[in-house]
Amino acid sequence: MSLNERISKVIEYSGFTPSEFADEVDVQRSSISHVTSGRNKPSLEFIIKIKSRFPEILWDWLVTGDGEMLKSELPNTAEPVTEEKTKTNFPTRFIYNDE
Repeated sequence: MSLNERISKVIEYSGFTPSEFADEVDVQRSSISHVTSGRNKPSLEFIIKIKSRFPEILWDWLVTGDGEMLKSELPNTAEPVTEEKTKTNFPTRFIYNDE
């Protein structure tokens, strides 16, 4: 999938019309049609504006097409935190002198 196609997919994901999307990411409306049609390649600034407005979109996917589009689509590999893992070796009582 080309970068232009990925940007089209982001627009579709956003639920905005192309004009509304342009307003949301603060780019000219004509830029959207030029990029999605393949006439122009998006600038780095254009991509940064998309990423700033939609932080859930992964950089790797947006720029290269690698991986998943959204952070929430990543497999959950974190181990659950158990009570045993949260224990520390700090003393459990302290003596305070209020004098």
